[in-house]
Amino acid sequence: MGYHFAVIGGDARQRYVAEELSRIGCDVTRFAVSGLSDTHKTVGDAVAAADGVILPMPSFGKEGFVRNEENQAITADEIAEGLRRDAVVFLGKLDAHAKPLQARAAVCDYAAWETLAIENAVPTAEGAVQLAMEQLPQTVQGSRFLVIGAGRIGMCLARKLDALGASVVVSARKETDFARIRAAGLTCDITGKYGLGLSVYDCVMNTVPAKIMDAAQLETLKSDCVLIELASAPFGFDREECRLLGKHWISGAALPGKVAPKTAGELIASQILAHWKGARI
Repeated sequence: MGYHFAVIGGDARQRYVAEELSRIGCDVTRFAVSGLSDTHKTVGDAVAAADGVILPMPSFGKEGFVRNEENQAITADEIAEGLRRDAVVFLGKLDAHAKPLQARAAVCDYAAWETLAIENAVPTAEGAVQLAMEQLPQTVQGSRFLVIGAGRIGMCLARKLDALGASVVVSARKETDFARIRAAGLTCDITGKYGLGLSVYDCVMNTVPAKIMDAAQLETLKSDCVLIELASAPFGFDREECRLLGKHWISGAALPGKVAPKTAGELIASQILAHWKGARI
C-alpha cells in the first residue's frame, strides 16, 4: 500500500491497530505496544520514517507520558524530535501535552471523529452489559436499569439491556431525545429531576460527562444499587460522594480496550486509513 505508520504505546487496542495495518499492506513500526516487541530501540527511531504516527486513546496520562502498558516513560518531546515535518500524528483526546507535536507536525484527534464514536458505541455498550452482569447479584433479565443520556452509547446500551429482558428507563433533557427514546419502545425520564423516582433501580449507568446526581438523590438509591460510570471527565457521579454514602460505584473507563480490543483496534485502524485517504465514511 506504500504507507508507513508508527504505532506507539497504548493498551491491547494498539496491538490490533498495528496488526490490522500490517495485514492490509502498510509498513508498521512499533514502540511500547502492548503484547508486541519493539521494532526500534527508541521512540524517536520508531517514528523517524513514518508518514503517520498513531498514539493511543487516550494518548497521555496526567503526568504527561504517553499511556502504555510497557512501563515506558515516553514524552511528546521525544516523539516530536524524531518526526518528519510532513508526518501526521493521530492521537486520541487532544490535550496540552500534545503541544510539542503540534509545533512539529499536523495533528488529528481521532477521538473527535463522529464515525469512530458511532462504531465504538457497540463495544462500549457490550462492555457495560458485561460489567452489570459481573456486579449484579441477579440476572439482567428482570432487573431495573436507569440509563442516563440518550446519545450514541446510551441508546445502544438501552437497546441491548431491553433485548436481554431488563426493565429500562432512559433519562434525557431534550425533546428530540425523548422522541428517540419513545421510538425505541423505552420509557423516558428527565435527567437531574428523575420524576419516576430512583429507589426502584438495581443499576444506574451514566453516559453524560457532567454531574447528573447530587448527594440527596444518591441517598435515595437502594443500598445495593450498582452505579456504572461510562462518561469521561468531569463524569456524572461524584466518586467521593459515592464512597462516603457507601454506594457501589464502578468505573467503565476504556471498556472497548478491555472487553473488545480487537474490534476497537480494527475500527481505529480503518477510520485512520479512511481519513488518511481523504474519505469520510
